[in-house]
Amino acid sequence: MTLEPIVFGGLAVVLAALGYAIGGLLVKHRLAGVAPVGMSGLVMTASALILLPVAIGTAPGSFPRLGPIAAVATLGVLGTGAAFVIFYWLISTVGPARTLVVTYVAPGFAIVYGSVFLSEEITVATIAGLALILAGSWLSAEGRLPGRRRVSAGEPLAAGELPQ
Repeated sequence: MTLEPIVFGGLAVVLAALGYAIGGLLVKHRLAGVAPVGMSGLVMTASALILLPVAIGTAPGSFPRLGPIAAVATLGVLGTGAAFVIFYWLISTVGPARTLVVTYVAPGFAIVYGSVFLSEEITVATIAGLALILAGSWLSAEGRLPGRRRVSAGEPLAAGELPQ
């Protein structure tokens, strides 16, 4: 096993996370007037154009049959397309911070799918990692610890209450 694929994969994950963070804020503050369907179309088109050179460079030797083409088209339009419409609608209604919390729970679904469909083992470390992810997601969505009330900007604090 060489190091290059591992490094490339790690960089891809970091760039994807950075893209989500920057993209959500950019959409909220610079592209707020664009309809979610239009934004989804723009993102899908830009992504296809960016990936076109890689697709051409790694094209198969023969043309795929209709079944695989239909499956990819269905996943692209119904799966990814619908998800992007919902994603950009959420950014416009609840803001990027709360919207991006949903990306943190994806590992939980990956654990379930891996266990159910691939018979992968769920270990104590897996559960602990998932618990940390869910706790972080909850804290980022709520912005407070359990038992503490949310304080609005400019609202005076009660005696002995610490700012959040």
